[in-house]
Amino acid sequence: MNKERPVKILVIGATGFIGHCLAYFLAEKREFTRIMCRPSSNIFPLSSLLPKLEIYRGDILDYDSLRQDFPGCDYVFHLAGYAKNWAPNPGSLIQ
Repeated sequence: MNKERPVKILVIGATGFIGHCLAYFLAEKREFTRIMCRPSSNIFPLSSLLPKLEIYRGDILDYDSLRQDFPGCDYVFHLAGYAKNWAPNPGSLIQ
């Protein structure tokens, strides 16, 4: 990693299982981490990391919310997804 300035990383989907694990890992490594999660997402499980995280509310289906999160980031980890195979409308899995 670059020693001249902190590496800026965006994690999309940090409230999901894999995204949550990655956010913890990055916080332990002291990397600058920005997370994007839906306005309805529960961020309480990440609350212990809040001094090390920048939280943005947005949605991967909303282009404008994505544009506000990306500037200044060196890396983006896209770990968001709709993984509810028990959804009442199977067509909602493919959007």
